[in-house]
Amino acid sequence: MLSFMFNRKVNAHQASVTSLACSAFRLIIRIAISSGIFLCASVSAQSLGVSPVYVSLSEDNRIASITVTNSSNKPRTIQIRLYEWTHEGIKTELIDTKDIIPSPPIAVIPAKKTQIVRVGMRMSAEKHYEKSYRLILDEIPQLDSAGVIMALKISLPIFVKPSETQVNHNLDWHIEKRNGEHFLVAKNIGNGHVKINDIAVSPTMLTHAEAQSNIYVLPKSYYEWKLPSEVMNHRNIQVKANVHGQAVSISVPVL
Repeated sequence: MLSFMFNRKVNAHQASVTSLACSAFRLIIRIAISSGIFLCASVSAQSLGVSPVYVSLSEDNRIASITVTNSSNKPRTIQIRLYEWTHEGIKTELIDTKDIIPSPPIAVIPAKKTQIVRVGMRMSAEKHYEKSYRLILDEIPQLDSAGVIMALKISLPIFVKPSETQVNHNLDWHIEKRNGEHFLVAKNIGNGHVKINDIAVSPTMLTHAEAQSNIYVLPKSYYEWKLPSEVMNHRNIQVKANVHGQAVSISVPVL
């Protein structure tokens, strides 16, 4: 049971704004999803900023606070939702969850002011594996000076530490061939998430279409980068990256 009371009441002004904007908001999100476009940021998005940039929870630390800052000259209305986060390769899945609850779930932030949002665990942590969630902060749409509907989205990771074991971050790097295509694979064989930044392959193999930074590999999952067929002309490729804050250089054999 949480040690603080969640405020489940939304004042009349918040409810009114949400009701009027809800249809427009859902339309914008559907358009964004269908066209592959998201207005996302891990730190800030135009007039809204969030700190910290990720949240860590545990059995000993079941509640955390997030500060949302409105740096604009107008009030901003936000909605906060929590999702269980999994992925397989580059495919991410977000599932509605009540494991973690935000308070408040909806808020109006006055111009040049901040709003404290608390998140609290309602479940027990896994014994041996870290669990992963995403906090999605959506701005309720509003018209800008040009009459265009604007809506910002910020996504933050939340990690819940295992209760009975230490978190370890360990990747297995290898090359796989599937259906005539080659992939560089980073498989998470540890029990905690791993973050990859600034990945580079020598000889040069990755295109600009392949993600190279801000990549999370969750426990029991993997991430992959498609390689050109020319990779078979080499016995090994050299992978350099910043892995969970550490510079690594790995020679990966080509099968």
